[in-house]
Amino acid sequence: MDLSTEELSQVTSALGDSLAQEFVQCIFGTVYVYHYLTTVAEEVGAIWPQRWRTGRILFTLTRYTPLLAFPVDMLIGKKVHTTLTPNACEGLWMALYYTRKVTVISSELVLLLCLHALLGARRIYLISMLLIYASLTITKVILLITSGYITDVSLAFPTSSLDQYLGYACTWGGTLSPHSMHTYNQTAYISFANGLCTAAFALAVIYVRYRALTGSLIQTIRRDSGIYILSLIAVSFPNAIIAAFHLNEGWSNIIITVLSHLQCNFVPIVACRLLLNIRMPEERALFSRVSTLLFEPGGRMSSDLRSGSGASEKPKKRAEFLGIGRRCGMKKGKKEVEKNAAGSDGDCETVEEV
Repeated sequence: MDLSTEELSQVTSALGDSLAQEFVQCIFGTVYVYHYLTTVAEEVGAIWPQRWRTGRILFTLTRYTPLLAFPVDMLIGKKVHTTLTPNACEGLWMALYYTRKVTVISSELVLLLCLHALLGARRIYLISMLLIYASLTITKVILLITSGYITDVSLAFPTSSLDQYLGYACTWGGTLSPHSMHTYNQTAYISFANGLCTAAFALAVIYVRYRALTGSLIQTIRRDSGIYILSLIAVSFPNAIIAAFHLNEGWSNIIITVLSHLQCNFVPIVACRLLLNIRMPEERALFSRVSTLLFEPGGRMSSDLRSGSGASEKPKKRAEFLGIGRRCGMKKGKKEVEKNAAGSDGDCETVEEV
């Protein structure tokens, strides 16, 4: 194949970008598959015995959609040395886009539920948060579909000679109409506002919960799964900033690639870890309110997890957090109520002081 100097320069640049992105994807894909294989036993014991309620559905979507996305991404975006028809490329791109969208949405829902659990607020606050999140998310998707943005981005042509030479299966149009680009910018700002509010809410929850803490803050946050929540914020918010302020103009930038794969592969790992923690006996008191929303009350669990290594250790007493508008272990007349830690879900009564 004879190439001009300009074409050779394009091939060299595209090849270098492709190798860097494939290397990054290989790393994150390997880490995700390794994490999946090493936590299957925990999933079988903690999640599989559950009925198909919100918790199991969220866990399944968050955990398995990245596994579905890997082969599709490899086929249409990496060097596989085969060719596909434009219709096949467009259909696979749509499948990849919506699969990753489900991954991100389910992970963010897990984050909101766990923040609600840490705050200890009433259920009405959770319902309000979910309604706001759902309205913003649905608005973004509708705008992108109706504006033609998704159709423009997924437009494929017959595989060019250059892409065939490099080993790619598809050739993409890559041209957006002004209307599609304007709509994308609007949705990017919605994502930024959503991420900013979630990050501010997470920091406020941590401040309210731990402001009176006398021990080690780092140790307590780690114990209460706060480290996972902070990790979710630290990964999701930068991606929203990049999209809103057009920092991703150079799509081949290695930093953009790393952040993108963190969003698609690392965030689901952390979200699944949070859901698994909810099912652990030592986390039941902390996540009692949200646990009954996600899983069946009382919950079924493998006997191996009930009698795991943590059962032999002497339990450490947690600092009580009352929550918004609640009084734990108090009734009218300031009489103390004995709490049965083994059988109680840790719910608090809402009472009026006398």
